[in-house]
Amino acid sequence: MDLLVRGQYVLTDALERDAGVLTDAAVLVSGSRITAVGDWRALRRANPKARVVGNGKQLLMPGLVDAHSHGRALSPIQKGVLNDYLENNLLDWTFMPVFEPELTAALGAWRHLRSGCTTIHHMGFDTDGPQARRRCETAIRTYLDAGIRLAFAPGVRNVDKLVLDGVGFLDTLPRELRTFAEPLVHLDSKRIEEEYFALFDHLHRRFASEDTRVLLSPSWAQAVTESFLLRAKQTADRLGKVPIHMHCVQTPIQRAFSFRKYGKSAIAWLDDLGLVDENLTLGHAIWVTEEDIERLATRRASITSHPSCNLGMRNGLACACCTSCTASPTTT
Repeated sequence: MDLLVRGQYVLTDALERDAGVLTDAAVLVSGSRITAVGDWRALRRANPKARVVGNGKQLLMPGLVDAHSHGRALSPIQKGVLNDYLENNLLDWTFMPVFEPELTAALGAWRHLRSGCTTIHHMGFDTDGPQARRRCETAIRTYLDAGIRLAFAPGVRNVDKLVLDGVGFLDTLPRELRTFAEPLVHLDSKRIEEEYFALFDHLHRRFASEDTRVLLSPSWAQAVTESFLLRAKQTADRLGKVPIHMHCVQTPIQRAFSFRKYGKSAIAWLDDLGLVDENLTLGHAIWVTEEDIERLATRRASITSHPSCNLGMRNGLACACCTSCTASPTTT
């Protein structure tokens, strides 16, 4: 049965300002498609058997999109860990409880739909280990059962999980702490890479569709190997430009580390590898240079902005308003 959704105001195009708002209008949905938008009375006369939702007193607008979420549904504070600088929180988060995906995906979908978000991007943080496939499949099925549109990106780091420049960090530790930290620093990067792309290929074959996207996510630009990044780009191109989404220069420490490791900004390094194009989205991208901003604009890459996270972790403000200014820290 067709669905006729009625609103006192129907927002069709925010860029058109007043011209993009219809009064006493409706949207006709046939199956999974919007087939008409227009005057309520005219659409009702033309579709007398359609089921009506709304009484003409509501605001009707397109669903919002959450372009970057880690699928946890609960904040770290709700799980007992206060906000701090990212580099400190990485250690604190290891003590947070890990809930089953049936719970987190269901709660996350419910909270998003309730707040008007009809599409969610679930970006994994460390989607590795023997339970990775089961947890991913369960989360995807739970989201789809809830009726939310989904972009799902398994994500991993295959170097520097403990700290940036983990090998150098080990040299600063006393023997007893070094023994504890070594397994967290000396990772089998190639094995993590192979397991990640096997997982991605499986999820993409099984779940990718018109309404469900499976994306690639080298979790941090600074915490994956060059071979991993190049393989992600090759995989994306081979499968018809699958989007690549990764965190990048979220903190001033990451910015400084990039210049020390690569001799240039992280974005310039990614561009040298051929990754910066319209297919790339960078999460945060706060600590960028003027040249970085120009480069991203020229290559038509995108960023996602995270005001609440950036405020809570004191990362700074993402500069998205012009190409003549650089990112600057907050003063609060």
